[in-house]
Amino acid sequence: MHTYHRPSAAAQGSSRPSRGESGQASVEYALVLLGAALVASLLIAWATKTDLLDQLFDHVLNLIKGKAR
Repeated sequence: MHTYHRPSAAAQGSSRPSRGESGQASVEYALVLLGAALVASLLIAWATKTDLLDQLFDHVLNLIKGKAR
């Protein structure tokens, strides 16, 4: 008896991911989001320690007040 083995999806040139790669995009997306959240947190922590946010807010308010006159 001869058994026929069907070629895998990769061998056929299919763009469908194999079973081992099915969740890889979700994991990569989650890692990118975690990295972006870490960078944003570090930036906010740095800006609040250096009093830059208060200065920026005051500058914007002064610009608005100057245009309202």
